[in-house]
Amino acid sequence: MGDLWQPHYDRRDHEIVDYQYWTLPGSDIQFRGPAVDLDDPAPYFVCAGAAQTFGCFVADPYPTILGDALGMRVLNLGLGSATPAIFLSDRMIEVINGGRFLVLQVMAARQEDNSRLQSLGTDLVHDRHHGDEVPAHLAWQRILDEERSKLDQYIAESQHSWINHYEQLLARIQVPVVLFYYSVKQKGTDPPREAKDAQALLEPFPQLIEGASIDTIAAQCDAYVECTSTRNHGHPVPSRFGGERNEVNNSVLDPRMTVRWKRNGY
Repeated sequence: MGDLWQPHYDRRDHEIVDYQYWTLPGSDIQFRGPAVDLDDPAPYFVCAGAAQTFGCFVADPYPTILGDALGMRVLNLGLGSATPAIFLSDRMIEVINGGRFLVLQVMAARQEDNSRLQSLGTDLVHDRHHGDEVPAHLAWQRILDEERSKLDQYIAESQHSWINHYEQLLARIQVPVVLFYYSVKQKGTDPPREAKDAQALLEPFPQLIEGASIDTIAAQCDAYVECTSTRNHGHPVPSRFGGERNEVNNSVLDPRMTVRWKRNGY
């Protein structure tokens, strides 16, 4: 975990929101605050997932709203571009099992292992054909350009890796688990194999996840919840210091991530 590349959204989003980053004791990973004192015996629950759980651009992400509604402390383990494998470390399992329950987001499979791509933890993957490390979107564009005939194979392998990592994680969790599907698209909107480019193939989140894969994991959880909505999707991202921010530059996180937003695309 010490070598895990993670997107530090505070560098990109400081003008919009203060994420109150803190390092989870016993790990090298920084998560969104406020920090939770794990030595305090007061009960807490955990939300684990990707940028939507983290809550990009919003002051009160859904874990905070849920914690307020329940009158309980919440540990937000949302991490940009997270995969289920990230939460398999002994420390993560210990922290999750110390809570009352876990809300586990349906995460993407774009950065999962297949016979061409090797997952490096979050959004970066190792492209075995080129021998370099690149963002997952760029890797899938290469697949479309160079090996479109193998697209079905690679998607199937990534699905298998995704399911396997979720099953490994669930096997170690001892508290109730609520699987949470959170997206602007309906569950079961499968990846369009005829896509002209990686943007069309992958977006929107959760990328490369087929409905049958979600059903497989949901059957192993204590509950399953869906939130499919475009409410507030595409709203402006104003500065917390006053005025409206005109553009968010994603290349601040990595020069190869060239997406820029004038509105919230999460």
